[in-house]
Amino acid sequence: MVKNYGRANWDGQDLLHQLKQYDRTPFHDLLAEFLECAPTADAIQKFANKYPDRWAGAMRQIAQMAGFTEKRELAINLNVHEMSDSQLEDMVRNFLIEKSINLPANEISATEPILNIPKE
Repeated sequence: MVKNYGRANWDGQDLLHQLKQYDRTPFHDLLAEFLECAPTADAIQKFANKYPDRWAGAMRQIAQMAGFTEKRELAINLNVHEMSDSQLEDMVRNFLIEKSINLPANEISATEPILNIPKE
């Protein structure tokens, strides 16, 4: 049975206000309604048997929505003990920039050290 997930509680002005605020709450209601209408296991099996390529595409989309990605992480072994301080700082700086890790600007600037490495 499909329930009304508060659709009556949202009018155009409410939706517009929330969307301008990048609020995803209205989509939660819609998502719940769509998920409740998911096909039965038998219907999915019939679809998979009839259209295996489309079933594979659907599986990929559902997996992505569930948080799985095709990104492959590369394991790289670095011997940081052989790197100079500046090489190590450059590597960390590039990693932080690539991953868009938010740190205060002076912590990733080209002139300020990132690592607090004690001098011997």
